[in-house]
Amino acid sequence: AQLRKMLTSLHPNLGCVDEVPVNDWKLIKGGRLLEKNFKNKIRDFYLTNPIARASSVMAELSANAKARARAKSKVAAE
Repeated sequence: AQLRKMLTSLHPNLGCVDEVPVNDWKLIKGGRLLEKNFKNKIRDFYLTNPIARASSVMAELSANAKARARAKSKVAAE
């Protein structure tokens, strides 16, 4: 209780539980996107983090995806 009291005295917004703060949201004028194509920087979805890279199942999925890409074959969800 003392910690909560100290925190809310320093940062009053922390005491506003279950309340949405009021803000002055204004719509900004959008711009145009560049005419360039977007490129996906992720080369292998199945190996995007250290835990997935250590997984034998993810290694198998990665190998299967590479084989499908070489063979240009698609699976049902694609």
